[in-house]
Amino acid sequence: MFTAQDLSGFCGTEQYFHMRPLYSSNYTEGVQFIGSNGATWMLTDILSQLEYNPLLKKEEFVCITFQKNQDCMATITYDDGNGNVLETQEYDYTDCGVSEIKFFWTNGVLMLASEY
Repeated sequence: MFTAQDLSGFCGTEQYFHMRPLYSSNYTEGVQFIGSNGATWMLTDILSQLEYNPLLKKEEFVCITFQKNQDCMATITYDDGNGNVLETQEYDYTDCGVSEIKFFWTNGVLMLASEY
């Protein structure tokens, strides 16, 4: 697992990653780090929504927020960057060590907010 401190070091990216042929989006080193450290489920769920949800697919920019509460339940919220919620996913349990992670998706690239 990873911590918020682990994610704080990601700023920009030098390499893009992808999961073709399932998803056409690329993602950054910070997102790859999350997927490689116990949260592949988060990465695939987010990419699935971005690729196959018609409400999200038409957007040019999507702000994605993962939030875990004290009961280890979690929510991933997708909005248009202006606070207009487009989609929400609920999770009954997660062992993710971070209580909140912000992502952005634009121009076919998923990134941590710090990498924008």
